[in-house]
Amino acid sequence: MTYRRRTAPLAALCLFLTASLSACANDPGLNQGPSQNAAAAADTLGAFQLTLGNPASGSLSAQGLHPQAKLKPIFPVDTVDVQSSRSGVYDDDLANRRYLWISFDLTNVSKTTFSNLSLIAYAPAQGSVAGTAISGLINPQGQPYTNSIVARNIRPGEWLKTAPTEFSSFGFTALTEDEAQRLEDKGRQKGLLERGDDVLEYGFNVLNSATGSQVLRPGEKGTLTLVVKLPLVDENTPREFSMNLLLSQSNRERVTRLVGETTASAAARAASTGAEELALIGDLDKDRAPGGLKTVRIPNVRLTTGAKPVYLVDNEPEPQGCLGGVTPNSLGAQATATSPGPMITFITDDASKADKTKLLPLFKAKGIVATSAVISGQMTNPDPYFLGLEGVRELKQAGWEIVSHTVSHPDMTTLSDEDLLREVRDSKKELALFGFNTDTLVYPYGQQDARVRAVVCKYFRHGVLAWGEGNTLPLTTNYQIGRYALGAYANGTWGTLDFYKATVDQAVKNKDWLVFMIHPGDELHTDQQQEYLSQTIDYIKGKGVPVVTMGEALRRMGR
Repeated sequence: MTYRRRTAPLAALCLFLTASLSACANDPGLNQGPSQNAAAAADTLGAFQLTLGNPASGSLSAQGLHPQAKLKPIFPVDTVDVQSSRSGVYDDDLANRRYLWISFDLTNVSKTTFSNLSLIAYAPAQGSVAGTAISGLINPQGQPYTNSIVARNIRPGEWLKTAPTEFSSFGFTALTEDEAQRLEDKGRQKGLLERGDDVLEYGFNVLNSATGSQVLRPGEKGTLTLVVKLPLVDENTPREFSMNLLLSQSNRERVTRLVGETTASAAARAASTGAEELALIGDLDKDRAPGGLKTVRIPNVRLTTGAKPVYLVDNEPEPQGCLGGVTPNSLGAQATATSPGPMITFITDDASKADKTKLLPLFKAKGIVATSAVISGQMTNPDPYFLGLEGVRELKQAGWEIVSHTVSHPDMTTLSDEDLLREVRDSKKELALFGFNTDTLVYPYGQQDARVRAVVCKYFRHGVLAWGEGNTLPLTTNYQIGRYALGAYANGTWGTLDFYKATVDQAVKNKDWLVFMIHPGDELHTDQQQEYLSQTIDYIKGKGVPVVTMGEALRRMGR
């Protein structure tokens, strides 16, 4: 699913199990085929409260860990028997995310055939944290607390190639606003929802344990896997949280394309489960479902109440000053930072496909890593020049660091104040949405001035130029870190192997921090320059100079 500035939220505490059941031949009063207005047939069957416990906090191996899960019926259900069965934890250290998953066994004890059972989240009028589906939030010390940032960080799991098989193909589903409203109205009519309870627009489907389809006949058992993700390392990582679940039925079978998943993969899941609709989330998504599947457009998936989706950190107030006590032009309180040089960093700009085809194999062969400056708005752009979200993830999995190169790569000195803020702030949010947290922004074209730096310093701790020389340590500013071009834009004598070696020698002599700028997707990054890059790396290693990412270099300097 490709969405920009959108978040597909699974807010755990008050989740609303609206099992969308489509039904069937055994009941002559129900349609035999898919309804043109599926949500109109929605009906609520019962309600539960699920409490999940985070087994431990901090970065650790999740093998053998199981979240505590307690399922408590709020209203009796006489058509479907629901029991929790299995649970587990998966840690994605690179993305700083922990995934908690729990599977339910659902047995159809009625005489009616159902399809497309789902679990839909809702924000309760009483007990919701910041209007999310989260309630009953317990902090690491075991005390109840209200924390909107934590609530908004508990979100739906997503499609991962490396995910455990238990949730690698779980049935996340998305609803339109009208569909969510119809479920809300039906739940209120049945007394399962109170005035002010707000059904959100995401849920989880039930798959038939025997056939893999979304059809559950009388006596058959299905499996529903609920996956949530939360920060892995954070002082606010919750110890426990609760969610409400509403069981319901409708006449729709739908598969939703997940974050990072291809349309072909989602379509294959739809075919294997008997679904007829493929939901694509994000109003900028131009893709369509392949033949045989109906395309369903979901403009956004709400994490909280309100018309617009909430970003990962949208609940934070606009910063009034620079981060970390620095200023746009100096280090401020950090002026006494240490000088761990010499050291060398490679930053590759724009996240073109050449990062993967030209640089990644070379850097792997040399045993080093680089930093990729990503244009956040291009991660979901089908333009073949760019690497795309999955490619950026591959870089991170290889140990590379991901930093910001703004949303659309403008000359920021020419922007209005409003557009400047959007380019800086939203680039950080969009990267964070996909698990790339960064404190560094690389100025497009190297263009910046005092006004630009004053905005950048509110959201990032470091700003990187396109040009400059070696950086004398300790730094005198966080926001004008200089670079030498290697390959493209290294004109004249600056583009020779001898010059590259000379910059290394100077860094060694002065114990400087040398940062190289690379544009491997540019035609000026020729085969000859690629060979110079390889030889320069060999020269650096021969000198015994450490090659580090931006983040590691700054960590060594006490940043």
